[in-house]
Amino acid sequence: MNIAVLYNVDYSPESADYAARADVEKTAHAVAAAIGSADGHKAKLVPVVGASLDFVHVLRAVKPAVVFNLCETLDGVAANEAMIPALLEFLKLRYTGSGVLTLATALRKDRTKELLVSRHVPTPKSATYASVPTRRLPFTFPAIVKPNSEDGSLGINSGSVVRTTAELRKQCKELLRTYGGSVLVEQYIEGREIIVPLLERVPGSRDYVSLPLSEIDFGQMPAHLPKIVTYSGKWEEDTDDYRGSTTRLNPKLSLALRTRIEKAARGAFEALECRGYGRVDMRVSKRGEPYVIDVNPNCDLSPGGGFFRACKASGMSYADMVMKLVALAG
Repeated sequence: MNIAVLYNVDYSPESADYAARADVEKTAHAVAAAIGSADGHKAKLVPVVGASLDFVHVLRAVKPAVVFNLCETLDGVAANEAMIPALLEFLKLRYTGSGVLTLATALRKDRTKELLVSRHVPTPKSATYASVPTRRLPFTFPAIVKPNSEDGSLGINSGSVVRTTAELRKQCKELLRTYGGSVLVEQYIEGREIIVPLLERVPGSRDYVSLPLSEIDFGQMPAHLPKIVTYSGKWEEDTDDYRGSTTRLNPKLSLALRTRIEKAARGAFEALECRGYGRVDMRVSKRGEPYVIDVNPNCDLSPGGGFFRACKASGMSYADMVMKLVALAG
């Protein structure tokens, strides 16, 4: 069948998130090559350029059986990500990954946390501010400050973990000036960071392929830097953050803790009504309590990314993973 690979081209080398956005195009070419290697399938690369909706006319002409949706932004705005599946549904096209409501919710960290709390999924306490806070936090320090509506660790840096009111106000002021909108201030969980990849067997089945968990190893992180995954730690190889935060598969966990982690991750996936695949990031406190800190419905699918690394460890080739996601399209 004909499969359209949709990806955004709305970034420049001067943009703050260039490294993360440029990776999308590389992934699109890898996905197209994987589809082309499968018998009887053809891939058509369809870029979404800036604010242009020309891709809609291309899709109407191509009439793909499935759209492999890799778009993370529209016109350079992460909050516009949900518009892509909305247009695909308008065109009555099947597509991979999560739907409109899921993507729109996941791009608002405060709304995501409200949903998690309502479903009794463990997540750190938090507060949201549209201006620099003037009152005491409703929980104790330390805290971590994040842009409320960005992804890819954008806005997360060495100053994100704050331990005093002065540090809190400074970081909030910086993020509000840079990104606008609002900031999420979340209780910082000292401890381990565990990544849970989720791949459904059948859409909506609540039955998942068994994929290995990963842990972010901060053992080489310089003492003056917080043990978190910053933007530079994720995307900029020639930095202390990057060198100090490596990922390793199959962390040592007791059966009881692994069970609690997986239950929380699946609870988060289902609370947001994610579809097909996704990734849930967890922190485990020093007392062994797991907390969901991020839900990533359409996570990174690059050949060097963590999701494929988990799929590969479970015996899948890159083409196997890509065609599995095509089969899960809704």
